[in-house]
Amino acid sequence: MALEVNQVAEILKSPRAKSEIAEAVNHELRLSFHTDPVLDIAGCKATADIFLKFVETLLPADKFETFKHLLRFPLFTTGVVGKVYNNLEKVYNAGDSAIEYDFVDSESRDDWEAYRSDILKASSVWEEKGWQMFKSAINSVLIVDLPVEQEGDKPSPYFYWLNIADVRDYELKDGVIQWIIFNQLGSKIAVFDDMSYRVFQLNDKGEIEGAALVESSHLLGYCPATFFWNTSISQSKPWLKKSPLTKELTQLDWLLFFSTAKKQLDISGAYPIYSAYREDCYYQDAEGNACENGYITISKSDDTTTTIKCPKCSIVKQIGPGTLWSVPMPKERDDPDLRNPISMLSVDVNSLEYNRDEVVRMSEDVFSSIVSGGSSESTKQAMNADQVASNFASKTTVLKSIATNFARAQTFVDDTICLLRYGRDKYLGSSINWGSKFYLYSTEELYSKYEQAKKNGSNDSELDAISLQIVETEHKNNPTQLQRALILRELEPFRHKTLTEVLTLNEKGLIDDDMVRIKVNFSSLIDRFERESINVIEFGTNLSMDLKIKTITNKLLEYVKGNRNNRESTSNGENSNTSKGENSNTSKGENSNSSKGEAGSDS
Repeated sequence: MALEVNQVAEILKSPRAKSEIAEAVNHELRLSFHTDPVLDIAGCKATADIFLKFVETLLPADKFETFKHLLRFPLFTTGVVGKVYNNLEKVYNAGDSAIEYDFVDSESRDDWEAYRSDILKASSVWEEKGWQMFKSAINSVLIVDLPVEQEGDKPSPYFYWLNIADVRDYELKDGVIQWIIFNQLGSKIAVFDDMSYRVFQLNDKGEIEGAALVESSHLLGYCPATFFWNTSISQSKPWLKKSPLTKELTQLDWLLFFSTAKKQLDISGAYPIYSAYREDCYYQDAEGNACENGYITISKSDDTTTTIKCPKCSIVKQIGPGTLWSVPMPKERDDPDLRNPISMLSVDVNSLEYNRDEVVRMSEDVFSSIVSGGSSESTKQAMNADQVASNFASKTTVLKSIATNFARAQTFVDDTICLLRYGRDKYLGSSINWGSKFYLYSTEELYSKYEQAKKNGSNDSELDAISLQIVETEHKNNPTQLQRALILRELEPFRHKTLTEVLTLNEKGLIDDDMVRIKVNFSSLIDRFERESINVIEFGTNLSMDLKIKTITNKLLEYVKGNRNNRESTSNGENSNTSKGENSNTSKGENSNSSKGEAGSDS
């Protein structure tokens, strides 16, 4: 609805969403505490103070002071969270993402593509600014705005992320912002609703002063503002958005506590406590004040006393760093001297290992809970086929949710900008899909999973799924090579068997001889097919994939059968030639020699 000036004035006095905005701001402060790598406590003082107050309730005063000194910046948890977001960035690499815009004429379409690329920087803004806001400003608002003065023959709308802390108030209905009031530089406020853009000056009391500085109507029929993120923490709090880290904030606090406390135990391990017998000291100062248990008591003129350390026995020679604790020397007969003159109190190894393992466990739990929805992430452990499939499905689900939110945000922004720039008579709408087919693993990880699946006895359909991921990942940036690799994958017989395995099965008579020959000579046979015909991509473009594969396979079978027949013919020809040669030579030679010998004899 369109807000009247007097309504705006009343809202400024008593904003309805004040508590909601405060809750959203606190949420983002907690997110940024573990997300943004600041170099000192000043960069996150408000949240650090809250965290330290929590720690203070857990530790005695001296231990708490040590804890504060050991809390170093950037925080340990920012490294863990950084790994989480590095994995979630795969949302930008979906193999089936698609973006289309529908215009009445090609002129508007061409203008939009240039404007989108050159002015809005669409190729990078969502990956750079959008990703940063996703990490630490999940409750921010996307604003589509217009310049005060238009330059050129078309409006030049633009968009930006508005921090929730700069919002004064808004009205939300079914998740849609009806109007919004927010701060601008120079003690100004902006008022956006479903009819206009307005800017007002505020006086020292925070009240509207005079008429609107800027007032521009639009024909959108809705407010050009939307929450950046669509997924809420709960239905009862639609204004509070759910970050991937939200459910792990408490766990991250504990992880930071344990990782910092671990340092204190590590120091104790590096610098153990030494103990040694306390020697008797007979030191006296010039006034005759004697040492008693390492201290000298000095009387003052006002009948008061002061105590100082003995200048002699307080100087203790120590072997190596650490703390030296003096213990009294046994003096009674019934107090046998069983102590070593100097001993060392070491930290319990089990305690050191527990703290180390607990920090590792908590780090891995946080990572897997966010990235894999709680499923096992480790590739070091053996995983059966069901676990591999479940792990993949869980990761995909997490990324799909992120992709859906980004696509919704981009759709709102692009549609609003196009309507403002071209109008409803030229712009018909968009179809923006960030995809659902993500490259979750590197090829090395996929090969490892493939080998593990083979060892676990997975069937061919399960191996097919992993091998398909390998092919798609290897060629994700080259569609032509990907298409060729997919065709060759279909053509190669026994694709999940090594040559050794195939030959072993052939010796046992379990597989066809000609298919074995195709397997052994696959590369050379494909080369021959493409020399004599055409490359496998362009061959049979009008055929279904099934018929295309069958046709090429039949041709490969012709090759191996022809080669086999040629070898058999050659073999038969050699036998025939040998037989003929032996008979001919022997017959002729023997007859000739015999005849000549006999004739000579007769003569």
